[in-house]
Amino acid sequence: MKQVQITVPGEPVAKARTKHRAIHTGAFYYNKTKGRQEEKIIPQEYTPAQSVSFENLVRTVFVSQCRDQPWAGPCLVDVCAYLQAPKSLRVSDRQLAEVDGLPHVKKPDGDNIMKAVKDGLRSVAYVDDNQVVDGHYRKIYSYRPRTEISITFLTMEEACLQLRQTSALSSAPCGSPTTKRTPSDLILSPA
Repeated sequence: MKQVQITVPGEPVAKARTKHRAIHTGAFYYNKTKGRQEEKIIPQEYTPAQSVSFENLVRTVFVSQCRDQPWAGPCLVDVCAYLQAPKSLRVSDRQLAEVDGLPHVKKPDGDNIMKAVKDGLRSVAYVDDNQVVDGHYRKIYSYRPRTEISITFLTMEEACLQLRQTSALSSAPCGSPTTKRTPSDLILSPA
């Protein structure tokens, strides 16, 4: 088991949805169905620049600290996103934000921050982000915005052990006698 921890400076950015645009080519063709000339338009998909630059920053920070080849086995990714605390916080909340202890409960979504981090680490930390078998994220207000990332590279045996330890169903597999319910379990007691 090998673990790498990196800190990406600056405000964490959530992965934005792919956007679409139409590119006008200036070339015309004859549309037989409509019986007229029409301009040829090419549809194009793109990821917004802010998402791409954050992913590139994650990639650059990882490569500067770890020059190994991308991992081919399972791995865990934990992300702690420290987002800029607003100036309008109450005094008690400011004190919590100063010690990085105030939870961030607004946008951006933690899932989308995690997606951006995983996409940024693709092809430098691991071959593809489908290798991430487990991961957690936290969002916290801070006066020092940053993203702290911990990547744990596992063997297949270590991944199985890790998943058994964290699984809610680890004590009994689905369908085993301990998980089956009897009719008496289903009777509701009077309130």
